[in-house]
Amino acid sequence: MRQFVRLCIGECYKTKHTIIPALHIGIPLVGSVALLLYHHFSKVETMVQLSTFSQLIGLAFPFIVSLVCACQIALEEGNHFQTFLGGSGGWLHSFWAKCLVLQIAGGASVVIGMGSFALGESYLLGNVDLPSILYMEIAAGLWLGSLIQYPIHLFLNLRFSQSVSMGIGVIQSVLAALLITGLGEGIWQFLPCSWSIRFSAEILKRFLGLGTDFGRGIFGLISISVCAIISLWFQYRGELAAASAHAE
Repeated sequence: MRQFVRLCIGECYKTKHTIIPALHIGIPLVGSVALLLYHHFSKVETMVQLSTFSQLIGLAFPFIVSLVCACQIALEEGNHFQTFLGGSGGWLHSFWAKCLVLQIAGGASVVIGMGSFALGESYLLGNVDLPSILYMEIAAGLWLGSLIQYPIHLFLNLRFSQSVSMGIGVIQSVLAALLITGLGEGIWQFLPCSWSIRFSAEILKRFLGLGTDFGRGIFGLISISVCAIISLWFQYRGELAAASAHAE
């Protein structure tokens, strides 16, 4: 455990002076300010404003995650993958340490975006008819729905290339836009790219008393399956590298 914590701290130090922190701070702030300016002139209802903002975040999440993961792996490439090849934690621990740090950073980014939007709604637009807990629940739903995207796109970057990961990220964002409509009813639970946008939509539906369409068990099953497959691949990759080194 201590070794894993040290790996996480090392990941934080490595990304401290890169573009990755700027992406996690700048993108949600720019998006929040842009939507607040639009809503200032459009004069739509507060619930519609919140729904639009949360859906835009959920829609962009797959591509943004692929972009952040591509930047992270590009940093590793610049260091000749020393973390994976020469680190004491091995391939598997290094991968999940990197993944956890990015997931926490993603959560902070969602909090920044939703928090700035909520403050703008309350103090700039004067819309105080929605409770603060609703903003918090939507932020939590957006973040929880995005967690599985990080190991997927880190794996795609390492196994294939940055262009493959970002291309799939674009496809996932398009799918998320389709699955928020009636086309996604009954099937969105099986497609992780839609989880963020659908989680936020279901939370809003529950708040309005319209009922929800959650299938809690399938989310955990799919997440565990994806993580297990990735872990097995890294375990095999690590054993293969060790065997090659021993043969030399």
